[in-house]
Amino acid sequence: MEESSPEALIQAYSSLIGKPYMPPYWSLGFQLSRYGYNSLDKLKAAVDRTIEAKIPYDVQYADIDHFRKQLDFTYDTVNFNGLPEYIKELRTKG
Repeated sequence: MEESSPEALIQAYSSLIGKPYMPPYWSLGFQLSRYGYNSLDKLKAAVDRTIEAKIPYDVQYADIDHFRKQLDFTYDTVNFNGLPEYIKELRTKG
């Protein structure tokens, strides 16, 4: 390969800065998020509307609304009662 070829330049550049990062496949898809889903019913309604509109999407976020007192690794068992079961249901549907 000639030293001044585009391929040689790309190889030299890549060896200097490293290879590009390939993000996970799911992160390249359509993702829906919004602050204000303050109940599981509202979250389900958003998912259902998106599916009914035939908009393909890969990720649905509940933002911080689903946390109990906005604490990480928790969920509001009153307003989001049944959340774990709903997640399992969505997984079975793909």
